[in-house]
Amino acid sequence: MNDQGDAVVRSSMTLSQLIPVWEADVLARGRAARTIDQYHYSAARVAKEIGQLRIGECTVGRIDAFMQRVAASSGPAAATMCRKVLSGMFVIAVRHGAVDNSPVHDLTPLPSSKRPVRALTADEADRIVDALRADEHAVLYDLPDPVEFMLGTECRIGEVLALRERACDLDAGTVEICATAVRAKGAGMVIQERTKTASGWRVLAVPPYVVAMLRRRKDELRFRSGEGVVFGSPLASTVRDQSNFSNQLRAALNRIDRPDGAEAGPFSWVTAHTFRKTVATRLDDAGLSSRQIADQLGHANPSMTTDVYMGRKVTVADAARLLDR
Repeated sequence: MNDQGDAVVRSSMTLSQLIPVWEADVLARGRAARTIDQYHYSAARVAKEIGQLRIGECTVGRIDAFMQRVAASSGPAAATMCRKVLSGMFVIAVRHGAVDNSPVHDLTPLPSSKRPVRALTADEADRIVDALRADEHAVLYDLPDPVEFMLGTECRIGEVLALRERACDLDAGTVEICATAVRAKGAGMVIQERTKTASGWRVLAVPPYVVAMLRRRKDELRFRSGEGVVFGSPLASTVRDQSNFSNQLRAALNRIDRPDGAEAGPFSWVTAHTFRKTVATRLDDAGLSSRQIADQLGHANPSMTTDVYMGRKVTVADAARLLDR
């Protein structure tokens, strides 16, 4: 694949022939393993459906028709990923002079895949944690502690599942978020030694109940994997799979307070991302600044000025106090 990096791209090449050149460029940029896998899957779809088109034949209308088919059959998110792939491919084509302009620039806007995110009230969050601790299947699959950790820190699932003991300073009451758990092609679940974004690295002050939970887990050897992760797979000494965790959590949440004979309970709408939104809402309601909340989430800074002139070290202890149960 790397041999393609110096290939000369011509308008007579097909999109299928352009894909290896683009993939070599992606690898050279050091993209995350999970991102590469997502790109590879979408590139395969491009090759299958329109790969026979020559670069010079790729009009806005032809590419747009393909994008609309993907959106209709697989949803806006899949179409967006295919658009990213095609955009990168045509950047290379323009760079080599195979075309003057990229047809991707003038495509019909894709429908939004974003849905409004609901937040839990403090009482609802407590009900969920209590219900999970009373559910033997939820306990077996080790759901209560990771949920409490998310409600006390606002971390992403991948960050939670990649947390290692060496990143926890329980005497200081802080955890360092510096990695994420991802599935890499051919390697299974691995720890990626970086967060989702550059701004994702952070040291969080955590509430006392989270510190107490982490201390307890240090003594529970069944939760310790060879990677030293705090929230490893409950049934094997491996890094926990995000998809398995999400599926197990969804099933457990759907059981909470579900009426007899009903298909769904009142918390069936809740996902792990809901916990992240819930913490942000609580901190906002408590009067923390957008700067403080952005640091807690590991989002990009609220403004370029803040990004340049303010350090991003340990998040304020006020957040830990406000999130205590």
